[in-house]
Amino acid sequence: MANSKEDSMQTHEAPPRRVLVPVERAELTEPAVDKLAELAQQMPLSIELLHIWEPLPFTPPEASYFTEGQLVSYREAAEARGQAALAAVKAYAEKVGLQLDVQLIESGEPAEAILRVADERNVDWIVMPSHQRRGISRWFLGSVAARVAAASSRPVLLVPSHPEG
Repeated sequence: MANSKEDSMQTHEAPPRRVLVPVERAELTEPAVDKLAELAQQMPLSIELLHIWEPLPFTPPEASYFTEGQLVSYREAAEARGQAALAAVKAYAEKVGLQLDVQLIESGEPAEAILRVADERNVDWIVMPSHQRRGISRWFLGSVAARVAAASSRPVLLVPSHPEG
């Protein structure tokens, strides 16, 4: 018999699960990277980092100011801070044995931008740190993580940015 059951079965690796990780500051994202390193041992992951800078109200992004003796635009300064944050997360991820596939910088209101990029990039999950603010600070500052989790059509894994213990 030329076609046995084993011959007809093809082995396919599962496609990597595409994960979007919003990065505000590197140190807040490290626990999420640790969680992804654990998950990557169980399944293939394609991890995309996203830093979002939020334009100042009533200030054009190309508005310039002096810093350290140089004239820079708000956009340039915000993108430089984003590149630094992404580089720090990438270095940490490599230290824990995790490969990152894409690094993006976008502008906009953070929750809206995360959801927009998740749709554009067709990711499977959003994994993001949560400040775990409570009380008045949560009311005053809001929660990007809570807004993303409530509005996303994709699974959202919230990882405490300051795990207890």
